[in-house]
This record gives sequence, C-alpha cells and structure tokens, in this order.
Amino acid sequence: MQNLKKIPLILICLFMLFPLGAFEIESGKHIEFDQELVLGTSLTYEATDFPGRGGFTLTDLDIKMSGTYEEDLEFNLSLDLSELNSSEEDEGAVLKNAYIQYNQSDLLRYRVGQAKLPFGMEYEMSSTERPQLYHSQGSDLIAPGRALGFTLLGKEIWKTLSYKAGLYNFTSSDDSYENDSGHIRAAGTIKWDYEDWEVAYEISGSTAETFAHGVGVKWDHKFSSRNRLTIFMELMEQRYYNYYWNNSLYSCISFRHKRIEPYIYFDYFNEDIDEDGENDIIIPGLGFNAYLIDDKLQIRSELHSEYIYSYPTLNNYKFYDTQLSVNCVVIL
Repeated sequence: MQNLKKIPLILICLFMLFPLGAFEIESGKHIEFDQELVLGTSLTYEATDFPGRGGFTLTDLDIKMSGTYEEDLEFNLSLDLSELNSSEEDEGAVLKNAYIQYNQSDLLRYRVGQAKLPFGMEYEMSSTERPQLYHSQGSDLIAPGRALGFTLLGKEIWKTLSYKAGLYNFTSSDDSYENDSGHIRAAGTIKWDYEDWEVAYEISGSTAETFAHGVGVKWDHKFSSRNRLTIFMELMEQRYYNYYWNNSLYSCISFRHKRIEPYIYFDYFNEDIDEDGENDIIIPGLGFNAYLIDDKLQIRSELHSEYIYSYPTLNNYKFYDTQLSVNCVVIL
C-alpha cells in the first residue's frame, strides 16, 4: 500500500522533469513553462565532545515548475524530495508550493493555494538566494512557514511600495494539511524598495491568540560589476497565548568579489523575555561561498557555535554544538 501511495508522487516528478518550453494553445496566445532542479549535499561535523560526530546529508532535492498564460494567469508547483529521506522525527512536507495566481494589475493580484506566508523577510529567501546555509532562529521559531490560504499582492505602488496580505490555515504544511485546530491566521507585509534599500514591516495574528510582527532592512550595494556588499538585519517579536513575548534578532554582512563571498552573521533568540527559556540562544557564525559556472554550481562552507545563555553553569556547556558545514549545490 505504501508503494501505491508513492505512485502519484513519482508521476508528478516525472512530469515536472519532462522538458517544457513555450507553445501556442490558441491563435495569438501562448503558455510558458519554466523548470528548475536544485540538488544539494552537505557534510557536517559537530565538535562539542571529543571526538565529535559528522556525516553527509541530502539537503536539497527540489523540483520546481512554474508557468504563465498571457502574463495574467500563473501557477507554481514545487516539491522537496529530500524530505522522503528524512527520519520520522525530522520529516517535513514534500509538497512545498502549489498555487495559482491571477494578475488583474500590478496593484492587485490574487493567489490561492499553498505557499510561504507573507511574514519573515529572511524566511522568504531560498537556500540559493541567501548567503548563509541555515535559516535564522526567528525564521524557524516565529515565521509561520507555509500554509494553505488566499493572498492579495501588489507592487510598484508609487514605484517603491509593494504588499502581500492574506488569510491562511493556522497549521503549517509541515504539521497538517487538514488544519485540525480549526484556527485561522492572518499575515501581511509591506515593503519599501528604493535603489539599494529594502525595508519591510510584517505582521501576523491568529484566532489561537498569537500575535507577531517584525521589521527587516536590507542594503545591497554594487560597487562595481565584480564587487557587492550586502547588509541584512531583521527583528521579530511574538506574543504567545497572551502570556509572554519572544524576541529574535538576526544580522548578516556579506561581501561578494567575483566568484567568492565571505560573510559573518549574528543570530539571537530570547524565549519568554525576563525569564529563562529553553530556546534562549545566541549563534555567531562565519562562512565562505564560491560560485561557479554562472552560479549554477555553489560550494558553501560555514562555521558556527551555539551559546545557550540561560543554562546553568554547573554540569552544562553554555557554548556547544560548534559545527562546520560544507554544502555543494547544483542548480539546473
């Protein structure tokens, strides 16, 4: 029975890998398809206790397919097949994006289906877009993730503003498609984009008595065609069940020169402000990326260490899980 359940998924994968381009469906009307395959493997070594531990992990096996009909109707479908190789404890959803979008105008677009919720500026960056290997603690613990719902989108308002807002299932796709809790989440973001600057304010609330908001700032400056400096910072706050606040702060500085990109980041999360929370953590990290074959081959390396500042000092390490990761990604 389990093999039979996998047959539709296999058929979808084969269809998405089939070469597609643009073709005419009516006189004067065309539909265009675009596909992408992302394959990534990572080697990690954790050196907390001698001799440490390490191993290889399949980090990315993404199949993405999108299409446009006459620029007004779009669809997007993406799968992460690396989740099929995960343990039951770490297993996530294979289906990532599955939505259709109608573009009435630049100011008003409608999206229905499953996608990332419009909350979390860093979370919206894919693994190949952001310099660092891993999402921030705020993206993992505060940003809602993906869910089924309805989104309104608009861009080029006074040439500098854009927005996304909608209603969604409270549970994310990693938990349940059925929304067993019955709660609904609202989320939205408004972004100002001018020259080298991007500034976003994001807000989210739900009938499950949760509220969150945040501010993200990105400065991306090209000194020349070969040199680019990017500074990114995002602050998030979350109120949980009317009892306490969680805070997160993430900042990253990267400098790309031709095919290489060193970077450094600081990641901070405070669970239950003024109290000792289980997830209180500070993660400083640095890394080095190399981009080859027109960025289609990316070799990424990162070293970070976790500081659990709320742990007692006796019989515990406050600095632990020092980890070195080397990741190889191919984009086709």
